[in-house]
Amino acid sequence: MVGQIKRKNRPNQNARYTQPHLRFDNKSMWTLDDVRGHTIKSPLVLLREMNPAQREVHLANYRAGFKINPFN
Repeated sequence: MVGQIKRKNRPNQNARYTQPHLRFDNKSMWTLDDVRGHTIKSPLVLLREMNPAQREVHLANYRAGFKINPFN
C-alpha cells in the first residue's frame, strides 16, 4: 500500500498524500496533520461493545450496502 500512495511536497514542507483511487489535485490530498489524533478501532471490538439490539441495527445497515458516488 505504501508504494501506491502518491506524495507531493508543499511550500511549507508538509508532505501531501493521496490514495490511488482518489483525485490528485491539492484540495483532495491530506497531510499527516489532518489525521493526527484519529483512532481507528477494530470493527470486531466495536461489535463486541454493542448490545444485541445495536448490533442487529448495525448489521442490517451493513447488509443493505452503500452507494458509491462517482467523481464526475
